[in-house]
Amino acid sequence: WDNTAKIWDARPIPATIDFDEHFHRTGSGDDRAKGWDARPIPATIDFDEHLSRLVFTRPNFWRHREEFDKATKDNNAFAADFHLDRLLAYVPAERPKLLVERVKRKVADPLLAARTAVHSPGYGKPFLEPIVVLALQGNRLAWRHVGGLLIRKGKPGEAIGPLTNALNMREADKPPVEELLLALAYADAKQPAEAAKWHAKAVAWLDKYEKPMQLASALGTASSDPWAGLLELVRKPTDPRYNSFDWETWHECDVFRAEVERKLAGK
Repeated sequence: WDNTAKIWDARPIPATIDFDEHFHRTGSGDDRAKGWDARPIPATIDFDEHLSRLVFTRPNFWRHREEFDKATKDNNAFAADFHLDRLLAYVPAERPKLLVERVKRKVADPLLAARTAVHSPGYGKPFLEPIVVLALQGNRLAWRHVGGLLIRKGKPGEAIGPLTNALNMREADKPPVEELLLALAYADAKQPAEAAKWHAKAVAWLDKYEKPMQLASALGTASSDPWAGLLELVRKPTDPRYNSFDWETWHECDVFRAEVERKLAGK
């Protein structure tokens, strides 16, 4: 807020000091962590190298769009899939259009087609049978997708068993996608009390760090601007567990949570 970045070196001072001050990290009131290249500028500047360094170390969505178009033209499927995934992470407003593109590219992947159809109904036409086969072979995500597809097919009662299986197979302390789907299934099955119970479990996990993050941000900001510090107490912070390379899980949590809350409110 005061337009400065302060650098604190808390490392124990060794007998021989080797100063390394070329890379810095800052956090700011916009909930973003930024990396700064502070290497000394040489006497002769290689502007092409410098520009390349800036472009390829920052999430510039326009670069991914250019690279996706180029990879598609060159039939480079691996690169095209990578850059499309980055666009889905960095440009959430364009996800409907981008998901259509991904479904067209990934028609041979039944799990991905099912996952997309569950969190974004209407994209692709997944078949339930191959997903059931994968589930019976012990695939946890397949069990989740079976449950999700049954919800979308208007069979919420049948979805509860597969979703419970997926939840029981999941590792501890993971995003509560299964809990939200169970809440959705119970809401569609006209069991609001059960739906509210699973919704509460999911929300407790999702909001676990919200208050501590707000307090930390407020205290840090208030040292230079008390009014801005007060603002941090009412602004929703970014979840510190968020990882853009797993954007789809967080997208699912947002979509399913909003859907459950609308149904619990009778909307």
